[in-house]
Amino acid sequence: MSSFSQKVLDDTSSNYLTNQVRARYEYMPKQADELELHVDDIIQVLDRNLPDDGWWRGRNMRTNLIGIFPDNFVSPINGTNKELDESKLQVCMKSFLN
Repeated sequence: MSSFSQKVLDDTSSNYLTNQVRARYEYMPKQADELELHVDDIIQVLDRNLPDDGWWRGRNMRTNLIGIFPDNFVSPINGTNKELDESKLQVCMKSFLN
């Protein structure tokens, strides 16, 4: 891996992954502003302080859509395993493609 690629992954880690969660359950939106979740989707949390308790706003990294979702349908991603490295690479690739 080039030093540039490693720097991008390191920057991506500090900017995105500290606020990423993984969907534990399927969630089908009931309102237009809600985010669809599939098990294992990675969500970048954008706002945890919404007026409605139990709801966060985020971007689904699989679909790149932004919306609100129930916070009890997700869990934090551990920051020290291979899974996280793959997630960093996915985020990095999407940011360059968009």
